[in-house]
Amino acid sequence: MHSGRIGDLGLTPAFGYAVDALADGLAGERARRTQVSATTRERNEETAAPMQEREAKSGTSWRARLPQWASGRLALGGCALIMAIGLGLRLLGIAWGAPDRLDFNYDEDGLVMQRALQISWSNLDERYPGYPSFLYFLIAGTCAILRRLGVVSETWHAYLVGRHISVFFGVLTVAAAFALARRLGGRNTAAMLAALWVALLPLHVWESHFAATDVLMTFWITAALVASLRLFEKQRSADYALAGALCGLATGSKYTAALVFVAPAVAAVASGVRPARAVRLLAVAAVAGLAACFIVTPFTFIQFADFWQGMEFENQHVHGGHYGFSLPAPGPLYRRYIYQLAAAWPFSFGFALYACALVGVAYAARRLGRRGLVVLAFAGVFFGVTGSWTFTPLRYSLPILVIGAVLAGLWQEAWLAAPGRARRLVGAAAVVATAGYTGIFTYQTTDRFRHDTRIEAGDWIRSEVPAGTNMLFLGYHPYMAWASRERHAVHFAEDNTIGDVRFLQRHELIQLSSMMYERAYRHRNAMVHGYHKLRVHQRPFTLVKRFTAPFLNKAWYRYLDPMFEGYFVSPTIELYVRDDKLASYGVGGAPPAE
Repeated sequence: MHSGRIGDLGLTPAFGYAVDALADGLAGERARRTQVSATTRERNEETAAPMQEREAKSGTSWRARLPQWASGRLALGGCALIMAIGLGLRLLGIAWGAPDRLDFNYDEDGLVMQRALQISWSNLDERYPGYPSFLYFLIAGTCAILRRLGVVSETWHAYLVGRHISVFFGVLTVAAAFALARRLGGRNTAAMLAALWVALLPLHVWESHFAATDVLMTFWITAALVASLRLFEKQRSADYALAGALCGLATGSKYTAALVFVAPAVAAVASGVRPARAVRLLAVAAVAGLAACFIVTPFTFIQFADFWQGMEFENQHVHGGHYGFSLPAPGPLYRRYIYQLAAAWPFSFGFALYACALVGVAYAARRLGRRGLVVLAFAGVFFGVTGSWTFTPLRYSLPILVIGAVLAGLWQEAWLAAPGRARRLVGAAAVVATAGYTGIFTYQTTDRFRHDTRIEAGDWIRSEVPAGTNMLFLGYHPYMAWASRERHAVHFAEDNTIGDVRFLQRHELIQLSSMMYERAYRHRNAMVHGYHKLRVHQRPFTLVKRFTAPFLNKAWYRYLDPMFEGYFVSPTIELYVRDDKLASYGVGGAPPAE
C-alpha cells in the first residue's frame, strides 16, 4: 500500500514531484509525508480494489506478466522517451511559412502575435479584451530577453518564439497526462500509454505548431485535474490553494478554461469533506485562483468593463455564422454535439485512438469511481458548453481530447493485465493498432507543415508562369499561394464570382484553394455549380498544375467534413490556364479535378 503521493513513489516525472513539493512547502508539513490516515487508506484501497480483484481471480500478480520496462524507475525513462517523441513531432516543420508567409493561421497572426509584439515594459496592455494576457506576456517577455542576447532580431523570429512556447507546453502536457493517469489509479504501463497517446495526439501536435492559446490552456487544465485528484488524499488548505491556482492559470490562458473550477468542487464533494469545511476549502481555492489569474492577466480585472464587453463580443462570435466552420450545414452530422462526436473528434484523434478513447470513457464511468467522476464531470461540463456553440473549430475540444487519450491508456492497461487470455490479446492488439495507425496518421498530417502546398505553388508560379500573366486568385488570400505583383498582374476576388464566365475569361490564370471550394461543397450553396463547371473543364480553362498533400485515409476524413481535406495546413491548390494560353506552358493540361 502506498500513500497516494506521486513524488514518494519515485515512479513519475518531474511534473508529479512539483505538485507534491509545492503543496508540502505551502503547508510546512513535511513531517507528515509517511503518515497515512485511516480515511486515506480506505480511499486508496477503493482505488486499488479493481486491480486487486483481477489479480486475485488470475492467481498471479499482473506485474509478473508485464515486461520489466514497465516497472520501477524505468518508467521515468519511458516517460522521458515518450516526451522526446512528442517533442520531435511538435518541432517537425515548426518554421512553417517563415519568413515570408506568417499569415497562414489567423489566430496566431491576427489575435496573438500582432498584439504580443505591441507589448513592452512601458506598455503592458495589449488592448484586446477578448483574450487574456498570459500568452502575450510569455511571448513578449521571452522575446525581450532573446533580443538582448541577439537571438531575436526580425519579426518572424518572434513568431518562432511563440511557436516554441506552444511546443514547450505541449510536451509538458505529455508529462501531465502521465501524472493524471497515475492519479486515476493507473499503474506505470497505463501512465506511459496515456503519455504516448497524448504525445501522438494529432490535433494536439498540429496546434503545438501555432503561437495560440489552446495548447497553453490545455496544459494548465490537465495540471489542475491532477491537483484536484490529489484532494482525495489530502484536504489541507494548501492543497486546495494549489488546485485553485492551477485553475486560475488555466483561466488566464483562455477564459473558457474557467470551467475547470468544477474539478476541485466535485473532488471536495466526492471525497466526503464536511459541507461547512468544503465551503471554506473551496473559498480558499477560489481566492487562489483569482490571485493566479490576476498575476498572469491583470488587465482583465483592471479594465473589467472592457473585459465584459469583450466577452459579449466573443459570445456573439461563437454563436455566429462562420462560413465553412460553423453549424448547421446540410447533412445529419452538422448538428450541435453530433458534429463533435461523429466528425470533429474522429479526425482530431484519428480513427484508432478515437475508438480506444470511447472505450476508455465507458471504462472510467464503470471502474474509476469517484476519481473518474472528477475528470468526467469536467469533461461533461466543458463539452456541454463548447458543444452548444455554432462555431466549431477543432481546437476548442483540445482538453477533452487529452482526457480521452488518458482514459484510452487506462483501459488498455487494465485489459493487458486481465486474467482472461482473450482480453489480454484484445488489449495488446488495441495498443499495437493504435500506436501504428496514430503514429502514421500524425506523422503524415504533421509533415505537411514542412512543405505547405501554398509555398510550393507560389514557387512554381514565380518560376514557371510567364511574366505579365494576368492572374485571378479566388478567395481569402491566406488560403492562397502568393505571386509577385512586380512580375505578374495579380487580382484577388471573392469566390462568389466563380459563376461569372465573362469575368473569369478576362484572366489568363485562375488559382483555386480547397479551403475555399470545400466550403461551398460543405454548405451546398450556389457556388458549387460554378466550381464544378470550372474543375471538370466545362469552362474554357484547363487544369495545368495541382499541389496537394496526401495523408492516411484522407478521403474518409473528407467524407466526415470536406474542410478536413486541408484544415489550415497544405490545402489543395489548383491552377487553371485559359485554353488559348496553354501553349505558353508547353503542356496539354493536367487531368480534370475529381
